[in-house]
Amino acid sequence: MKSTNAVVRDVLARHLNRAVSEVLPEDHLERDLDMSPLDLTLVAHELEEIEEVSLPLDHLASLRTVADLRAWVSRAVAREHRPRAIGRKAGSLLEAKTYG
Repeated sequence: MKSTNAVVRDVLARHLNRAVSEVLPEDHLERDLDMSPLDLTLVAHELEEIEEVSLPLDHLASLRTVADLRAWVSRAVAREHRPRAIGRKAGSLLEAKTYG
């Protein structure tokens, strides 16, 4: 499984018709990569599908760099893919079980 950083850079490179090596974390999305708001929206939708997350599109306007985009996607992945508790603390089943 690819890291979020690799996925973001791959999607941007494909969308911009560039090599991945040409998409750097410090690149400004609008100034350096010449991305329009529509471009960013399309990239965000593709990232949602690949990472299986919901990205709050109201945050798009605040993203400035590739690193900002990666961090935004990483937060969504961490939020939506974290393990969920199922009612008991870890170890409680072992403590309750008797051996004999």
